Amino acid sequence: MQTLLQIVCNIEISLGSLPARERKVFKGLKLIYDQFADSIDKTKVAYVNETSFQQCVKMHYVWIATTKQEVLIRILPTRSIASLAKIGPRDQSVIVVTDRYQVYAYERQHY
Repeated sequence: MQTLLQIVCNIEISLGSLPARERKVFKGLKLIYDQFADSIDKTKVAYVNETSFQQCVKMHYVWIATTKQEVLIRILPTRSIASLAKIGPRDQSVIVVTDRYQVYAYERQHY
């Protein structure tokens, strides 16, 4: 991140300052993130999918939930229903479009 900020934005920042800046950005974006998540819960149709990637020999999953107006993205440690519960719509009336991986056959009122 330090190198990226220097190359792309010409911003010099010490390695020790990065965690404090990350927390500040997280706090600033949390309200917007929560609004997007609420919108996903209230939409008529949501599209949900996940894809894996490996970082330092550890597997992670990028989860995405989209509507016509919003895109919600989270990096989560598993491809499980617990991860889906953190991003997917919770309202039973939402039509969820997926690739039919078995975790998507969940009952939303249970999480």
